Amino acid sequence: MIDLLCCFCKRDHPVHSNREFHLDLLWWHQFLSDWHGVSFWLFPGLLPEADIEVASDAAGSIGYGAYLKGLWFAGSWAPSQQQQSIAYKELFPVVITAHVWGHMWCKKHALFCSDNDAVVHVLNSRTSKVPCLMRLLDSLLLAAAHHSFPFLHNMYLGLTIR
Repeated sequence: MIDLLCCFCKRDHPVHSNREFHLDLLWWHQFLSDWHGVSFWLFPGLLPEADIEVASDAAGSIGYGAYLKGLWFAGSWAPSQQQQSIAYKELFPVVITAHVWGHMWCKKHALFCSDNDAVVHVLNSRTSKVPCLMRLLDSLLLAAAHHSFPFLHNMYLGLTIR
């Protein structure tokens, strides 16, 4: 919604709502219908330690999985997901964890661990210019709002080979 406002040249400039605008409107409708009226904003530098650490990973041609304190799941890519980018495939299990286990995280701070720079950037910035990544992020943010858990800056778990 905010992106459309950036196009204003003058006060009476017409704004045409696009698909993303309607998806944002739907997100806010879903969120506000479940919202209990309390929210806490975390500011950089004031972030608490994580209560929950979730590790997830994806293999481009095979599938994905996630692990949390003895709990885990794994899945194969649907045919419609086979051609998606590796960033999409790395973000997908993060979103699934929020929907599967998010109800256990009420008022706890979740840390999502990923080995993909693009996913780390999307989660830290809370935005993406790539529509399919933004749809996944919207789903994650909706689950976080619905289950009342904030998620922290996630770690990049890169490996150094010497």
